[in-house]
Amino acid sequence: MSKEKCEGSGNSEPGGARFGNFINYYQFNPAEERISHLPQDLLANLFPSGGKILALDIGCNAGNLTLALSRKYSTDNLQLNILGIDIDETLIERAKKANDNNSDNDNKPSSEKCGNVEFVCADVMSEKGSQEIQGFLNANGVEKFDVVFLFSVTMWIHLHHGDSGLENLIKTC
Repeated sequence: MSKEKCEGSGNSEPGGARFGNFINYYQFNPAEERISHLPQDLLANLFPSGGKILALDIGCNAGNLTLALSRKYSTDNLQLNILGIDIDETLIERAKKANDNNSDNDNKPSSEKCGNVEFVCADVMSEKGSQEIQGFLNANGVEKFDVVFLFSVTMWIHLHHGDSGLENLIKTC
């Protein structure tokens, strides 16, 4: 994937988050608490035969929730592959570091194992973001994601891109 600097990344003012990319978001909204509201059997019910499931997490922030989703839903029967994408370069670097710390799955209990998770810095509304998403899909030999997670993102897209931005987002996913 591209190493190009993200568009729109970097907050020029302390606490500034023009795109909703709050640096310490998970200190106030723990991923474990947020994910507890999702049914344990959500993906098993959607994909009863299991197999490889491709997911896109738009606005993944520092990856805490993305990795929690992977731990919660990756099973022996269901391989969850997630592409986490965020506009903020600092947050993506944190996500990659957290993912590196989770890469040694062989020595972990099954409740702590992650599926395949990749993080990319890009604005999902830009051409580069579309290229990153399409590259992930192409690498996995499919045209669409099985599941798309949009936690706390649609408001920011609507603020910056209007109704047409939301429509384009849905078409992209």
